[in-house]
Amino acid sequence: MTRDRRSVVVGTELGADGRRLVGRDPRKMDMEELRALGHIPMSPISALRTNCISCCGGSTDEVRKCVAVGCASWPFRMGVNPWRSVSEGRREAGRRLAAKRAEKIARAKSDLSAGQQDDFHRSKPREQPIS
Repeated sequence: MTRDRRSVVVGTELGADGRRLVGRDPRKMDMEELRALGHIPMSPISALRTNCISCCGGSTDEVRKCVAVGCASWPFRMGVNPWRSVSEGRREAGRRLAAKRAEKIARAKSDLSAGQQDDFHRSKPREQPIS
């Protein structure tokens, strides 16, 4: 008994034998199909960490304590790639960017605060002299 292609479960397709379901190649799926399966865009490192959290029953503490050192995901379980080092130049550039963003936020808060005071003074009804 062969299955009709239209009745195949989303994310699967009929295998070469025409009888068994196999997982579809995600490289050949569009974003909507992936989202329909419950997947969201994320980096490979985030996907590995998410899998580790799932494997450890949802406990990030257990992920940190994981002793499954033979698992291919184990070095990535903390959400970083241990094989990739960040150069001091890139680290410094990140610090400068963070400082610039913090300054911009502080300036925006200051402008907002000043703007609210101006609005308060403008919204007060002016007393009209009685003539």
